[in-house]
Amino acid sequence: LEVDTSTRLLLLMLAATLSRPALATRGLCARAASSLIASIDQGTSSSRVILYDAVTLRPVASHQVELQSATSNPQAGWSQMDAKRIVGTVTDSAAAALAAAGASASDVVGVGITNQRESTVVWDKRTGEPLYDCILWHDARTATTVSALADELGGQDALRATCGLPLSTYFSGVKLRWLLEAVPAVKEGFESGTALVGTVDSWLAWNLTGGAGGRATRHVSDVTNASRTMLMDLSTCGWDGGLVRALGVGAAEGALPTIVSCAEEIGRVDGGPLHGDAAHGEDWRPAGLSSHLQAVNRRRSRG
Repeated sequence: LEVDTSTRLLLLMLAATLSRPALATRGLCARAASSLIASIDQGTSSSRVILYDAVTLRPVASHQVELQSATSNPQAGWSQMDAKRIVGTVTDSAAAALAAAGASASDVVGVGITNQRESTVVWDKRTGEPLYDCILWHDARTATTVSALADELGGQDALRATCGLPLSTYFSGVKLRWLLEAVPAVKEGFESGTALVGTVDSWLAWNLTGGAGGRATRHVSDVTNASRTMLMDLSTCGWDGGLVRALGVGAAEGALPTIVSCAEEIGRVDGGPLHGDAAHGEDWRPAGLSSHLQAVNRRRSRG
């Protein structure tokens, strides 16, 4: 049975939500009339937030903001996006969806993310400012780098046994290599320990959980996004030093996100329209930012 992405995303979120002790003891059904699940669908051409009823799984409201105007193509084969616009369109979509539903953050029991994959962002953790545009998944500027790596390492499949992927412009590791070599601010940031790097899920999670100056900001990536970087060992689900060195991105090793599973809460939304309110009771966590929805990105990453 083929299930569409939004339905799969919603079922995963509901399963994890119902398994949480806080909801089991305080009762999801007691809040049925005002319990919503927020799905952040961050794609290449737009960002969208969909609100679902946490009991019936029916969509309640949604809002979508285009991102094509935030994308530029400086040269043939290059494609990059204003990373701050990515966050801004998610925030705007969440605010508008909540308004359409006549709801607030206190009505939201969980937030999930599905995102365009492989696209890569480097930012300054002190200020939250991107050090370069987000390089998109289909960008081909690294073709020469990929060819050189294939010659150096012994073919296109030289790293496949460890990371499961061929050498390709598609994946984040070679985009990171280009950023290190071509953007002085990126290299300086990694060398000074002030820069962070991640795919779009990491960028969103970092900003949503507080960003620069946040009390509990999380720098994380779920395992399915991490698996698309060419830097993760599939057998351990951890960053692999050999892969990092092979791709020539050792300077950024300490700036990589913590890899988390696809079925756990990864933090609290801090600020913005989905801001969590701890006053709802002991261990009740409205608008907990959960990573368990990110696994559905296999099919939903381009739109």
